[in-house]
Amino acid sequence: MASKHRNPAKPLNPRQEQYCQNIAGGTMSKTEAYMSAFPRTKKRETARSSYQKLEADPRIPARIKELQEATETDLVLTRQEKREFLARIVRANLAELDESSDLIESVTRRYDKEGNETGTTYKMPSKAQCIEIDNKMAGHNEPEEVNHNFEGGVMLVPTGGASLDEWEKAAIAQQEALKESGQKKTPGG
Repeated sequence: MASKHRNPAKPLNPRQEQYCQNIAGGTMSKTEAYMSAFPRTKKRETARSSYQKLEADPRIPARIKELQEATETDLVLTRQEKREFLARIVRANLAELDESSDLIESVTRRYDKEGNETGTTYKMPSKAQCIEIDNKMAGHNEPEEVNHNFEGGVMLVPTGGASLDEWEKAAIAQQEALKESGQKKTPGG
């Protein structure tokens, strides 16, 4: 069976390259990256299915990996270095640090009317925020809830066998049947 993808040596087109750069940059979701690279795509659902098809081309994940590896130089912190720094902040005991520590964000000195120093305050990054950032980097967060506020409708979950087109046709048929019967049912309702 022949591969449906073109010659692996063939360069990516400009939109495919832009998608790869968007993903490698690490600031966009795959859906956002696709919609940015292919601006004619207006629906998030379309972008989701399209980026999955795009990433089936082995040149795409290979290029993303190549771009990500190129950014990991001595001048850029690696993911591991960032996580280790966050861990140091969380584990740090402020009483054991001095103002030269790289964990101290700022130093505030207080003086009396005569100009004598009366106290010093050291500020560190928030340990709770560092844990939150580390959780995101490690993928430990619970999925965020998305409420689409749909009334009625049918949700089909593919379990294998049928093509995406067959599932879409079945979903449309179910929606039409609900409209005709005048029912407003939701899953579990």
